[in-house]
Amino acid sequence: MFNKKLFIATLIATLISFGASYLWYEILMGDFFTSTPGVTRDPVLFPLIILGTLLYSFAFCRLYQLCFNEEMPIVGQAIQYGSLIGILAVVATALFRYATLMNVSSSEVMVDGVFNFILTLITAVAIALYFGPEPSRGGGGHGGDD
Repeated sequence: MFNKKLFIATLIATLISFGASYLWYEILMGDFFTSTPGVTRDPVLFPLIILGTLLYSFAFCRLYQLCFNEEMPIVGQAIQYGSLIGILAVVATALFRYATLMNVSSSEVMVDGVFNFILTLITAVAIALYFGPEPSRGGGGHGGDD
């Protein structure tokens, strides 16, 4: 299940996600998103953010391997895959956040959701291009070798 190519893909996805998110949330949009005293950690727990990003990236890359279809163009299937993961992980979570949290405005949820959906698509394309036309499924999925 775990091989060198999956390890490198996980690192690539982690660097893209962590780097783009840091740039977006801390540098570009730091003043846009509200901070509610007693709700938002200050400082945030970066080791947990990194661990969460690594776990998400591993699952993201592994699922891409398992869903790969050699009959479809790489970028097209990356966009399809990224859109499905974006709906699953980003859109649904944004709706849950808005439905349950009093301290989150609709504009924050929309901006956050759009950013994370686009980030998911970019990450999917980068991973698809890295894996290329025949990603190793590591013994899972339909066919393929380690």
